[in-house]
Amino acid sequence: MKKFLLPLTIILLSCSPKEDCNEKINLLPMYGKVKKCDKQIQTDNKFFAFCDKEFKNRKEAAKIYVNLGWAYLNNGILDTAMFRFNQAWLLDSALIDVNWGFGAVLGAQQQYEQAIYYLKRYQTANPNNDRIYIDMATTYFQYASFQNQKGLNDSWISNLNIGKFCIKKSLEINDKNAYAYRQLAIAYYNENKIDSSKYYGQIANKLDPKVLHPDFKKAVGIN
Repeated sequence: MKKFLLPLTIILLSCSPKEDCNEKINLLPMYGKVKKCDKQIQTDNKFFAFCDKEFKNRKEAAKIYVNLGWAYLNNGILDTAMFRFNQAWLLDSALIDVNWGFGAVLGAQQQYEQAIYYLKRYQTANPNNDRIYIDMATTYFQYASFQNQKGLNDSWISNLNIGKFCIKKSLEINDKNAYAYRQLAIAYYNENKIDSSKYYGQIANKLDPKVLHPDFKKAVGIN
C-alpha cells in the first residue's frame, strides 16, 4: 500500500484551489479593502519601482495620479479615473484628496451613499473648501431625484434638504459662486417653490449669465 502514497499526494496537490485574484478590485475605492493576490502585489511593486525612479517621492507621485484621475473623470472615463485614484491611494494612503476623487467617481456611477461617505471624509478634513460642499450638495440632489423617481417621498425630501444645507455652507465660505446659486435655484424649482428658485436664479444669472439654461430662466421668469 505504501507505494501508492506518493502518487496520491501529487494528485491531491494538483487539485488544490488556485489563488483568488480578482482584477475588478482596481475599480473599487482602496481596491475594495481586500487582500491582494501575489500577482497583484508584484504589479504594485513594479509600479512603486517606476514611481520611485520617475518622481521625487511617492507623495509627489500620488498628487500627480490624483490629477490624472480627475482628467479621466472630466472626460467621462470612469473606470480609468477610479484606477488612477487607487494608484494615488496606493502611493500615499494618507492623501485626503483621494477621497474626493473616489466620491466623485462613485457619484457619477450613481452609487450615491458610498459617494457621500468619501466626500464627507474629504470635507471633514477640509471644512473651509466651498467646492466640496457643492459636490456634496450635487450628490445629495442626484440621490434625492433617484429616490423621488422610486416614490421614496420622505427620503428624497430629506436628501434634498441636506443638499440645500450644503450649498448654503458653501455660500458662507464663498458667496460669489454662480454655480452654487444655480444648484440652489434648481433645488427649489424641484420643490415647486418658484419664488425661491427665481430669487437664487437671479443671483446666479447676475454673477454668470451663462450658468443657467435658457429654458430654466424662462420657466422661473428670469429675463
